[in-house]
Amino acid sequence: MLGILHSMTGNADAAEASCRRVIALQPNSHTAYNNLGTILKNKGQPSAAIACYRKALEIAPGYANAANNLATLLRETGDRDEALAHYRNAVRLQPDYAEAYSNLGALLQDMGDLAGALQAYQQAVRLQPDSALWLFNLGCGLREAGKFEDSARAFQQSLQRDQNSARTWDGLCHVQLELRRFEDACQSGLRALQLEPDLVEACLHTAAAHQASGRTAAAIELYRRALEIDPGNETARYFLAVMGVMETPDRSPADYVRKLFDGYAETFDEALVNKLEYRTPALLFDLARQHFQPDRDKLDIIDLGCGTGLCGTLFRPLAKQLVGVDLAPKMIQKARERAVYDTLLVDDLTPPLLASPAAYDLVLAADVFVYIGDLWPVFAATTAALRPGGHFLFSTEKAEAGQAIVLRDSGRYAHSKDYISELAARAGFEMISSDDVFLRKDGGKDIRGMLYNLRRPAAGS
Repeated sequence: MLGILHSMTGNADAAEASCRRVIALQPNSHTAYNNLGTILKNKGQPSAAIACYRKALEIAPGYANAANNLATLLRETGDRDEALAHYRNAVRLQPDYAEAYSNLGALLQDMGDLAGALQAYQQAVRLQPDSALWLFNLGCGLREAGKFEDSARAFQQSLQRDQNSARTWDGLCHVQLELRRFEDACQSGLRALQLEPDLVEACLHTAAAHQASGRTAAAIELYRRALEIDPGNETARYFLAVMGVMETPDRSPADYVRKLFDGYAETFDEALVNKLEYRTPALLFDLARQHFQPDRDKLDIIDLGCGTGLCGTLFRPLAKQLVGVDLAPKMIQKARERAVYDTLLVDDLTPPLLASPAAYDLVLAADVFVYIGDLWPVFAATTAALRPGGHFLFSTEKAEAGQAIVLRDSGRYAHSKDYISELAARAGFEMISSDDVFLRKDGGKDIRGMLYNLRRPAAGS
């Protein structure tokens, strides 16, 4: 008890000494080993803490609290598979252990098992319906699953139990943004910032809500505030550039793109294909079939920014080898479920191209270049990766005449045909075709774009 009191008052060294004294007096005290593990974890000694939790379980294999604590630390140190086993053990040993169920849900969500995560979160809420934290975690899981109305309800129920959680107000702001309830999102975000003025995510979400509501000055102020809190925050810098306050960058920040598409992984196909009438993969495949036939040609293909694999499904019949590349791990996970790619890589666009000189017959980039302004590095890397006679098929949003590269209010880049023609010539490509097409809808409006087919000249041509 003295050790616990020392720990509660912040005297970690005295707390550790007390726990070690208990173990000296009673070597089989599983609770002392468990408490010592927590003290050592808080002192930044994870390996020693893990050893203590393991010892507690060795002495008392039915000790659910030690299993939960061990799992949490293993998750933090990167051993997710063993952490999963110990969380499952904790809830098996103690079926009413709400905290362990919620922790299990968080791990399953990290591992991409959203269905399992939601079941675990819901069980935690059933066991302790008055817990604001378990409802918050459920709201986060529902948001990632694309169940935005249910997510908003969970956050609101959490706030009924704890009105002073900035993270929960921010979570509600985020999901209200997804539901396009921009006024509500502004109010929720401002409440989060009243409670925790330095919460960067709340600055960004609230800024986005103001931006979507047409309150440009308020959005700029909040993005600037995010930069003051976190000077390296590229998302804030990027949207200040979108609004003309800062210099336009060469590309969208990798972290912004990664988070954006990881957040959309569960709902991406339905939202893009069914709601936004997304057609680019099909258009690129129609273009490819003008030159290649599945019953005749088997190609080495790389799909840049492959997302969930919409292009991969179409191009598989043409492929001898099909490689997919994407920045977002959860998009790659969804692509893996399609079982059409031979290789999937979580990476930026150019490294896999530069690592494979003259390795491909076909390079694809469907709706990818909207997140890159300066396309020269990709063009140069693609030239190196293609074999003579190989094709480069891609789409761009269409910039207005006289503007080579435009960063639009949507946060996406558009490129002019003249700019693409100039890059193609510089990289040594032949321009086979360039077609003005409808790519998708956005905010109820048709988005026009260009579809390009470039070819690396065959040897001797």
